[in-house]
Amino acid sequence: MANLVIGSNGMSTLAGSSRGLSSPADRARFHLLRQKAEVILIGGSTYRSEPYSKCPLPLYISTRGVQNEVGKSKFLNLSPAELIEKAREDGFKKLLVEGGVHFLSELIKDALLDEFFLTRSSKLGDDNFFSETELKLKYKVVSESNDGGECFQTWERINQRR
Repeated sequence: MANLVIGSNGMSTLAGSSRGLSSPADRARFHLLRQKAEVILIGGSTYRSEPYSKCPLPLYISTRGVQNEVGKSKFLNLSPAELIEKAREDGFKKLLVEGGVHFLSELIKDALLDEFFLTRSSKLGDDNFFSETELKLKYKVVSESNDGGECFQTWERINQRR
């Protein structure tokens, strides 16, 4: 599964981070998703721009840098798809992708996500546009709710076996 917040203009960051777009309701949903996960997968840019130092779950970080292990964090020179495969090989079954737009785009294009949770904030972002073209081709909205000007959507892969 994957999670992303975007502004009303499709941008996924504000002042270099997603935090400025997130609301208390979005963060509560975010933490519920984390409770279902065994490991979090992110890209190096997300790791550098978001607060992951207190993350209670193991982190698999896709980076072009040197492969390294620091505490529960693994820095691996792997693509997003390869990172998923590595986490599965290491025995994890419940994966949560919190990567940014570029990280998620490959996974969406290849339909490698079972579920995609999208928060549509009423705020305007200022960078990292999220194109929904591939998402709409490979996934469908299965639930949607609104809370305080935000729209929370759950997308599932089309033709997904249940």
